[in-house]
Amino acid sequence: MEEQDDVEIVVTNIVNPASFLSGNQGEPIHHNCLETIEATCSSCSDLKDIPLDDAETWFTNGSNFIINGKRHGGYAVTTSRDLIESGPLPAGTPAQKTEIIALTHALEFSKGKRMNIYTDSRYAFRVVHAHGVIWKERGLFNSQGKNIKHAREIIQLLEAVQLPEKVAIMHIKAHQKVSSELEEGNELADREAKEAAKGQETVEGALIPDGQISLEGKLV
Repeated sequence: MEEQDDVEIVVTNIVNPASFLSGNQGEPIHHNCLETIEATCSSCSDLKDIPLDDAETWFTNGSNFIINGKRHGGYAVTTSRDLIESGPLPAGTPAQKTEIIALTHALEFSKGKRMNIYTDSRYAFRVVHAHGVIWKERGLFNSQGKNIKHAREIIQLLEAVQLPEKVAIMHIKAHQKVSSELEEGNELADREAKEAAKGQETVEGALIPDGQISLEGKLV
């Protein structure tokens, strides 16, 4: 570099700004990538996908089927042996929406509690653990820039997951041979959701598509 005419090497007394940083040099920085990802992507900072100790256990299920050309829907929240809540849903409610509604009701009834909640819906499980937050950050649009389906219900779910004192939401396989308390609970929730759907008051007429939903959950 000294041989280059346009380069001059001099000694400077300017202090290195790094010397003003606090902390001991060489002090190890502890960083857990999985914890960072969970905190960034989860819809709730302490939401877990493995069961909590010393917590109640509930099961959710949404049912959706067609009778005589009319789509019926219902939801249920249960323990492994008892019904917590169930109800019919409006005619034409899509299957994925019934599962979102069922999980939302369970979370609303879990306010202030330590709760383990099982759902056999992979869609609902993924929404509450990852997709919902990503969609909300994008302004409720998918990766193609289109409005996401069931935006209003997803916003309500993301609000409800904040209500329990502590909560873990797990996925359980549907329609398995009943050989454990968890499978008994899931089967009970499935039966109660179907019964709730049968009592539905169907509504005649064309279904009106959802409009665009704002981040505040309002129809625009």
